[in-house]
Amino acid sequence: LEKLDPVLHQILRLGAFELKFITDVPLKAVIDEYLEITASFFDNKKITFVNAMLESLAKKFRTEEFSKLKND
Repeated sequence: LEKLDPVLHQILRLGAFELKFITDVPLKAVIDEYLEITASFFDNKKITFVNAMLESLAKKFRTEEFSKLKND
C-alpha cells in the first residue's frame, strides 16, 4: 500500500469503508461511484485495478449481495 499513489490509496480506503459499513447503499452503486471517481484522476489500468480490489472486498464483506450480482 505504501507504493500506491496517495489519491488512489484514499479512493480504495473510502470504497472499502463504504462496502463494509454503509450497507444500505447497493453494492453496484458503491463500486460504480468509486470507479467514476478513479476515472477522474487515472487511466484505464488504474480503473481496472480499483474495480478488481473493490470486487474482492465486496466478495468478502457482502458475500450474499455479491453472489446475487454475479449471478444476474
